[in-house]
Amino acid sequence: MIELAVEAKSGATLHTSWISRLKLIRRDIPDVSAAALVYGGSQRQHRTTAEVVPLGQFAEFLTTLDPPSPGLPPGPVAS
Repeated sequence: MIELAVEAKSGATLHTSWISRLKLIRRDIPDVSAAALVYGGSQRQHRTTAEVVPLGQFAEFLTTLDPPSPGLPPGPVAS
């Protein structure tokens, strides 16, 4: 199971200080296996501490984290 830490910012310009909070979370909570900074910008970036993901790409990003169970087709889960 993926333990995900998420920080959300409305700004479109990425600031390095935003990622520093996720770094602290990953240090203090060892079960966190992935981190994402969701922001109002348009460029996706891979950083050592976290994935930087535009809001419009966040749902797609989530699908890449936890593969479907064996025998189930990939895609959205029926409700």
